[in-house]
Amino acid sequence: WAREWNRWWPDARPLAVLEDGTAVPPQAGGAVVSFDYARVHRLQLNAAGPWDVLIIDECHAVKSPETGRSQALLGRAGIVHHARRCWCASGTPMPNHPEELWPLLRVAGVTDLEFANWIKRFCTGYLLPGRGSRWVVTGARRSELPALRRLLDESGMMLRRMKSDVLPELPPIVSEEMVVDPAPFPLEDLV
Repeated sequence: WAREWNRWWPDARPLAVLEDGTAVPPQAGGAVVSFDYARVHRLQLNAAGPWDVLIIDECHAVKSPETGRSQALLGRAGIVHHARRCWCASGTPMPNHPEELWPLLRVAGVTDLEFANWIKRFCTGYLLPGRGSRWVVTGARRSELPALRRLLDESGMMLRRMKSDVLPELPPIVSEEMVVDPAPFPLEDLV
């Protein structure tokens, strides 16, 4: 980040790379911090704002609304509320299922659905029995994928790049089918 900052904005105030609790220097034009730093020093970062842009690189790491890092960045008192704009970057914004998109889409104003209603609409799963039973997401509700795609397309929030656009030198992905013999395997051979 610091290299690109200097390359594209050489006349800007310097970019501070913060670690181990160092404070944002007053002369800094921006700051680069880890997720852990943001979680531990959220109040300090908020006080140093307002920031022109909050860039959340690898934003799929804030996919669960309950985690400390998600709360520090996107929660009610999160750093995002002390930035004029927020850019989220990820090669895999939804690694597993639509539940993981909700925190980013909610804070961006793309959806007004509460978390539980988002899950009901876009996800499949089951109720985990026991005390304080909770819903466990297992995947996406296939019938709602076109609606989710429309929501993402119409939001203008996502800029999609294909592998061929950014890494044309990579060979194409090749897949092949492998037939596995269904004959029983003697378990005693494993011991």
